[in-house]
Amino acid sequence: MARPKAKAPARSYHISGQSIVRIDGRDFYLDKHDRPESIARYAVLISIYQAGGSILPDHFDIGVIDERVAMLLSQARPEAMVSQQANLPILLKHVTAAYRVHAANRYANSPQEHHRLGQICDALNEHAGNIEANDYGPLLLQQQRQRWVAAGLSRTYCNRCGACNR
Repeated sequence: MARPKAKAPARSYHISGQSIVRIDGRDFYLDKHDRPESIARYAVLISIYQAGGSILPDHFDIGVIDERVAMLLSQARPEAMVSQQANLPILLKHVTAAYRVHAANRYANSPQEHHRLGQICDALNEHAGNIEANDYGPLLLQQQRQRWVAAGLSRTYCNRCGACNR
């Protein structure tokens, strides 16, 4: 039984260091191999190829895809989001959320420990969740321990809970 024909021609590495794709007997050089520009050019070229019923339009020039490639790359690069996120502070609730993910993996076989750590994160979020992580230091940790002691938890347990947050 013969192997079925691929739906899209493969992008491959050329000895020149560029990506190349052969469509309808013509070689199209895309850009340096495995660069985002090369991958975007390949995606746009294949979309045109498949939209035309697996043939390229007559007298097709690869230069006409540059605008679509630029638009695709601008959507793929979240530079605007990165610059916005860089300006946002990291809050304690963000740190506890990341720690919950870590604890779920680390303590998967210990449901009691996982539950205890979840309660610690809940308590921290309740009282200091909107404080910047850099501002949460020993004094705020002492205040949290005092709240646990006032709630009737033992000093040993409170110290154990506090030691996990350093």
